[in-house]
Amino acid sequence: MHNQIVSAKDKVKTFLEKKNILIKNHTKLDYINNEDLEDIESWGEEGCTKFINELHEIINNYGSDDIADGDICPWCCFYFPNCLACSYGKRHEICSGRRGIESNSLYTRIIRVSPNFKINEIPGMSDITCELFEGICFID
Repeated sequence: MHNQIVSAKDKVKTFLEKKNILIKNHTKLDYINNEDLEDIESWGEEGCTKFINELHEIINNYGSDDIADGDICPWCCFYFPNCLACSYGKRHEICSGRRGIESNSLYTRIIRVSPNFKINEIPGMSDITCELFEGICFID
């Protein structure tokens, strides 16, 4: 049996689809839509590999328990601190998590569902984050 190599783009999209299911099960809100997945498609292999590498480095440096919600967001990886340019933010409003402002963004509504809610603490989130790394060659 041959191991199929999955592209970084497909891994990130699968990660976001699974993340969306976990968030929706917890909050009843959709985290992503088809436009968001198309956006990821436009980043290509290099952009998606960059996100995977950065997340892997964060986990190696800080451990999975100290991951901030923005650390597992590919849009934060690409746009922070220039949140006003964020394509996700343009579709769903700029999140307050990274900007320190109050908003009614989709991200903020997800966070407000329950006190002390952290996306990275949803049961199963660490499992799908680990799946993201399988079969990926990291760039030095």
